Amino acid sequence: MLNYQDEQTIKRIVQDVVHDEVKKQLEPHDIKIDKILKIVSDDRKEQVVIKARVTTHHKRLVKIERKLKITSPAEVAIA
Repeated sequence: MLNYQDEQTIKRIVQDVVHDEVKKQLEPHDIKIDKILKIVSDDRKEQVVIKARVTTHHKRLVKIERKLKITSPAEVAIA
């Protein structure tokens, strides 16, 4: 079971992944992550599904859904 520190680490890494994903589609200065809509992990805590919503300065909404595989509590790799 993941403890609080593990969850905080995963949230931080997830934000980095979302930021990188959006950067591929938009100019870096246009990125503002509104919120990570949800982080859902399976019973074994091996996979995390994230959904994020991002709004740009131009009011363009970008939605992202990614599946991440947890290789260790502090390390998340894109599945």
